[in-house]
Amino acid sequence: MDATDTPHEPLTMLPHSCWPLEQTDRTQRAYPRWTELLTQTIAWGCVAECLTSVFCPIATYGAIDVSASGLNIIGAFLSGVAYAIEDNSNDMRLQILCASFQAGFVGVFTSFTFTVEQAAALAATSPRGRLGAAAFIASLFGMQLCAFGLAVSTLSRVVGALRSTERER
Repeated sequence: MDATDTPHEPLTMLPHSCWPLEQTDRTQRAYPRWTELLTQTIAWGCVAECLTSVFCPIATYGAIDVSASGLNIIGAFLSGVAYAIEDNSNDMRLQILCASFQAGFVGVFTSFTFTVEQAAALAATSPRGRLGAAAFIASLFGMQLCAFGLAVSTLSRVVGALRSTERER
């Protein structure tokens, strides 16, 4: 038995949408092509890093980094768009593309670390101290949840309206 005959172990940690559509060999079970998925996810991450590093201006308002907070909110919105597309699609390749976009692009575009660092800076410099830091985290997470929900509900309604229009024809 050489290296090409060695059976591969399944990657059970990948979401169901990442499993391939077809079997490549009738003697083996179909397993995800994890190298392709990883490459696609890393490519999305590189695009996000380029956009945020090259094209994103740094804007602050007092002690708050407005540009990074904005990126976190926009990233949550983009994640909602990808989730809605994945949820409303029956195309496995589109679902895989959306999953890799969320893991790669949105994962790099948004930053939980920034949120914690910003809260620590606010706790140290703000007259409200830790309470101000906690309020910043809660409000940023709340805005992210609203942005995600807005994207999902809006896109789901649009897709539903398009499907009902198609059925009427």
